[in-house]
Amino acid sequence: MELTEDQETLMKRAEELTRLVASHAPLTLQATKEAILRLRPSVPHGEGNDLVLMCYMSQDFKEGMEAFLGKRKPVWKGK
Repeated sequence: MELTEDQETLMKRAEELTRLVASHAPLTLQATKEAILRLRPSVPHGEGNDLVLMCYMSQDFKEGMEAFLGKRKPVWKGK
């Protein structure tokens, strides 16, 4: 949790976080959203491995790793 001193600081921090989230890989964002939806008690433990595989086996994951190792910004394609 973060606290800010005033609304102006709050809005600045919200914009920073928005830009950070928007810079993440599209498939990872999709998986995160779906995982949050699956956090209901009716979902059996361990379900969601498909989301992990979707991200880790994607072209975007490879791009992210190559960008990190190459010290450059990744170019996400949502694939």
